[in-house]
Amino acid sequence: MIDEHEAPRADKRPVTTTRHGVTLTDDYAWLKAPNWQTVMRDPSVLDPTIRAYLEAENAHTDAALADTRALQDTLFAEMKGRIKEDDASVPQPDGDYAYFLRYREGGEHPLICRTPRAGGPEQLMLDGDALGAGKAFFRLGPTSHAPDHRRLAWSYDDAGSELYVACVRDLASGADLADRVPDVAGGMVWTADATAFYYVRLDAQHRPTRVFRHRVGTDAADDVLIYESQDPGYFVSIGEVQSLHFAEISIHDHESSESWLLDLRVPDARPTLVAPREKSMLYNVEHHPAYAGGPSLFILTNADDA
Repeated sequence: MIDEHEAPRADKRPVTTTRHGVTLTDDYAWLKAPNWQTVMRDPSVLDPTIRAYLEAENAHTDAALADTRALQDTLFAEMKGRIKEDDASVPQPDGDYAYFLRYREGGEHPLICRTPRAGGPEQLMLDGDALGAGKAFFRLGPTSHAPDHRRLAWSYDDAGSELYVACVRDLASGADLADRVPDVAGGMVWTADATAFYYVRLDAQHRPTRVFRHRVGTDAADDVLIYESQDPGYFVSIGEVQSLHFAEISIHDHESSESWLLDLRVPDARPTLVAPREKSMLYNVEHHPAYAGGPSLFILTNADDA
């Protein structure tokens, strides 16, 4: 039986590896579960020995800090007292509506809302507090309303694994459709006809490397792969340009980047490269549909010592 008041000590189980002629010994390699990808999705499959040690660490921490619990509550209350609990974002106008998120006093999760720009009551599209009620963990991820304002793509993580599931809500009925898209990273970008959206999916190593297109009403297993990065050192993300004509796929690390554009007005669009990646060159793209008489791209970059 483990004594929670005694600091736990992990067993030393040396594992020796050689890389590039250098031999390393790790006494605690056994604490990294070889099936960690599966554990992220189902914590119950974690090796019982690893779980027992982690629980012993947690129990020791709780015991060691037990006499500070009243102080913790006081500090937490003081921090909350300095926060505007019912805060809201600046409304973003789009078509007939202005979209924003807000918090209710005493709540923990955002409420995704809109108001008619011509006047009228607030419409609550998504209630994060209600979605998270009764769950040991819940985090609402990015949301994106469709161009026709009839649907909302939204995502959530209820396991703490940072593996988000994307759903589609019908805003007239308030009900979610059958669509469930797993392993989503970041936001979703709708096509102009509101029948599909693009998103980034995590790979087996938990890296955002691939862009897919999900057609509403279809199985996520049938989603179409649009782009895949073969370089594990780069991250992939997707977002909308301000004209809403294109989605920008960005492939980047901290010093180099590359952009591809997807025409959102073309149902089965394929990405078009803006400029090939160069070492230590960063750039991002904006689109103006009618600049100086014709469509133009504006590129912000550090190329040529800019």
